[in-house]
Amino acid sequence: MPAADTATLAAQASAALASALMLATHWQSDLDPAVYLVSEKLDGVRAFWDGQVLRFRSGRLIAAPAWFTAALPSTPLDGELWLGRGSFDRLSGIVRRSVPVDAEWRQLRYMIFDLSGAPGPFGERAARVSSLLGAAGVPWLQALEQGRVPDRAALQRQLQHVVSQGGEGLMLHRAAAAGRLRQLPLPRPHTSRPAAFCQFSAGAGGGVAQGRPFAAGDL
Repeated sequence: MPAADTATLAAQASAALASALMLATHWQSDLDPAVYLVSEKLDGVRAFWDGQVLRFRSGRLIAAPAWFTAALPSTPLDGELWLGRGSFDRLSGIVRRSVPVDAEWRQLRYMIFDLSGAPGPFGERAARVSSLLGAAGVPWLQALEQGRVPDRAALQRQLQHVVSQGGEGLMLHRAAAAGRLRQLPLPRPHTSRPAAFCQFSAGAGGGVAQGRPFAAGDL
């Protein structure tokens, strides 16, 4: 195949991947948190596994070590490569090397929150993620913990706890949403306070809220 055709196909694949991955928008404080699954917002690097190769959200290939990709299942996964709270800059340097360094990659975790392209509502897919990765038994391949909160007061407590531990905030996904989810980048607060913010994502048919980010005291 001519090089130009190969490049065209690669570009098309990257565009398709970017549009298929979960998108996010900002939480609106008048929404009911009880219908969402809540997880910590990681300061990681988004990584999509299509069953054969690992890619950034843009569609570019991630130069991961062979032992890393060999341990991944054939099921497509959507998640984040993560080094821990407050370690984004070092993580970014590790995963963007053209030649991976094994010792660095062994410090990472691949935190999975969805089965990309899988049918069913998000809540069911999240349960399947936990089952699939539990059976795999790979220590650094983990399901991102998803839980429910009954009301805004409980959501505020969880948010404050995460922020007090050095976390960036929370992510909320509508449990009943099926198909592709929407997401937009989480803005940084214009304040010296910690990043006490939430995001949420709703299904393509669920109506995407256009709200402002909020701090813990706004709940």
